[in-house]
Amino acid sequence: FGPFDVILDPVGGNYAAMDLTLLALDGRWVLIGLMGGRDAQLDLAQVLGKRIQLLGSTLRSRSDQFKADLFSDLSQHVWPLFAEGRLSPQLAKTFPIKDAEAAFAELASNQISGKLVLVIDEGLS
Repeated sequence: FGPFDVILDPVGGNYAAMDLTLLALDGRWVLIGLMGGRDAQLDLAQVLGKRIQLLGSTLRSRSDQFKADLFSDLSQHVWPLFAEGRLSPQLAKTFPIKDAEAAFAELASNQISGKLVLVIDEGLS
Protein backbone atom coordinates (compact mmCIF):
# COMPACT_ATOMS: atom_id res chain seq x y z
CA PHE A 1 0.00 0.00 0.00
CA GLY A 2 0.95 3.62 -0.43
CA PRO A 3 2.31 6.08 -0.86
CA PHE A 4 -0.84 8.13 -0.31
CA ASP A 5 -1.33 11.85 -0.88
CA VAL A 6 -3.97 12.14 1.87
CA ILE A 7 -4.73 10.05 4.94
CA LEU A 8 -7.95 10.70 6.87
CA ASP A 9 -7.13 9.17 10.25
CA PRO A 10 -9.83 8.51 12.87
CA VAL A 11 -7.43 6.38 14.99
CA GLY A 12 -4.32 8.43 15.80
CA GLY A 13 -2.17 6.97 18.58
CA ASN A 14 -0.86 3.59 17.53
CA TYR A 15 -1.49 4.33 13.81
CA ALA A 16 0.58 7.52 13.71
CA ALA A 17 3.92 5.97 12.75
CA MET A 18 2.27 3.87 10.04
CA ASP A 19 0.42 6.91 8.66
CA LEU A 20 3.69 8.79 8.43
CA THR A 21 5.36 5.90 6.62
CA LEU A 22 2.49 5.58 4.13
CA LEU A 23 2.32 9.27 3.23
CA ALA A 24 3.83 10.47 -0.04
CA LEU A 25 6.02 13.53 -0.45
CA ASP A 26 3.98 16.64 0.31
CA GLY A 27 1.29 14.37 1.78
CA ARG A 28 -1.52 15.55 4.02
CA TRP A 29 -2.45 13.75 7.19
CA VAL A 30 -5.84 14.75 8.58
CA LEU A 31 -6.34 13.56 12.15
CA ILE A 32 -10.05 13.40 13.00
CA GLY A 33 -10.14 11.03 15.97
CA LEU A 34 -8.18 9.33 18.71
CA MET A 35 -9.64 5.81 18.85
CA GLY A 36 -6.08 4.45 19.12
CA GLY A 37 -5.08 6.83 21.89
CA ARG A 38 -3.69 10.33 22.19
CA ASP A 39 0.00 9.49 22.48
CA ALA A 40 2.26 8.62 19.55
CA GLN A 41 5.95 8.42 18.75
CA LEU A 42 6.94 9.95 15.43
CA ASP A 43 10.15 10.27 13.51
CA LEU A 44 10.01 14.04 13.01
CA ALA A 45 12.79 13.79 10.42
CA GLN A 46 10.26 11.95 8.22
CA VAL A 47 7.76 14.78 8.70
CA LEU A 48 10.36 17.28 7.54
CA GLY A 49 11.82 15.11 4.80
CA LYS A 50 8.43 14.34 3.27
CA ARG A 51 7.16 17.90 3.83
CA ILE A 52 4.05 16.49 5.54
CA GLN A 53 1.09 18.67 6.48
CA LEU A 54 -0.58 17.47 9.69
CA LEU A 55 -4.07 18.84 10.24
CA GLY A 56 -6.28 18.20 13.24
CA SER A 57 -10.04 18.58 13.19
CA THR A 58 -13.18 17.42 14.92
CA LEU A 59 -16.85 17.87 14.15
CA ARG A 60 -17.99 17.36 17.73
CA SER A 61 -17.48 21.00 18.75
CA ARG A 62 -18.69 22.47 15.43
CA SER A 63 -22.04 24.20 15.00
CA ASP A 64 -25.03 22.54 13.37
CA GLN A 65 -24.72 25.04 10.51
CA PHE A 66 -21.08 24.07 9.92
CA LYS A 67 -22.05 20.39 9.83
CA ALA A 68 -24.93 21.09 7.41
CA ASP A 69 -22.63 23.07 5.11
CA LEU A 70 -20.05 20.28 5.22
CA PHE A 71 -22.66 17.69 4.32
CA SER A 72 -23.80 19.88 1.43
CA ASP A 73 -20.21 20.20 0.17
CA LEU A 74 -19.73 16.42 0.41
CA SER A 75 -22.97 15.85 -1.49
CA GLN A 76 -21.89 18.24 -4.22
CA HIS A 77 -18.17 17.48 -4.55
CA VAL A 78 -17.31 14.05 -3.09
CA TRP A 79 -20.26 11.65 -3.40
CA PRO A 80 -20.44 12.19 -7.20
CA LEU A 81 -16.84 10.92 -7.44
CA PHE A 82 -18.03 7.61 -5.97
CA ALA A 83 -20.96 7.52 -8.40
CA GLU A 84 -18.57 8.13 -11.32
CA GLY A 85 -16.20 5.40 -10.13
CA ARG A 86 -13.33 7.87 -9.64
CA LEU A 87 -13.30 7.02 -5.92
CA SER A 88 -14.15 3.66 -4.41
CA PRO A 89 -14.38 2.40 -0.86
CA GLN A 90 -11.87 -0.23 0.19
CA LEU A 91 -14.20 -3.06 1.13
CA ALA A 92 -12.50 -5.73 3.23
CA LYS A 93 -15.41 -8.03 4.02
CA THR A 94 -19.18 -8.27 4.38
CA PHE A 95 -21.11 -10.03 7.13
CA PRO A 96 -24.81 -10.83 7.39
CA ILE A 97 -26.39 -8.79 10.19
CA LYS A 98 -26.89 -11.99 12.21
CA ASP A 99 -23.07 -12.24 12.39
CA ALA A 100 -22.58 -8.72 13.71
CA GLU A 101 -20.76 -9.99 16.79
CA ALA A 102 -18.20 -11.80 14.59
CA ALA A 103 -17.79 -8.66 12.47
CA PHE A 104 -17.03 -6.54 15.54
CA ALA A 105 -14.61 -9.19 16.80
CA GLU A 106 -12.78 -9.04 13.48
CA LEU A 107 -12.69 -5.25 13.67
CA ALA A 108 -11.30 -5.44 17.20
CA SER A 109 -8.51 -7.73 15.98
CA ASN A 110 -7.04 -4.72 14.13
CA GLN A 111 -6.12 -6.98 11.20
CA ILE A 112 -8.58 -5.45 8.73
CA SER A 113 -7.51 -3.14 5.94
CA GLY A 114 -10.66 -1.54 4.58
CA LYS A 115 -14.28 -1.40 5.59
CA LEU A 116 -16.48 -4.10 7.07
CA VAL A 117 -20.11 -4.00 5.99
CA LEU A 118 -23.08 -5.49 7.80
CA VAL A 119 -25.69 -6.65 5.26
CA ILE A 120 -29.21 -6.25 6.62
CA ASP A 121 -31.09 -7.50 3.55
CA GLU A 122 -29.37 -10.39 1.75
CA GLY A 123 -31.24 -9.40 -1.43
CA LEU A 124 -29.27 -6.15 -1.58
CA SER A 125 -25.78 -7.66 -1.68
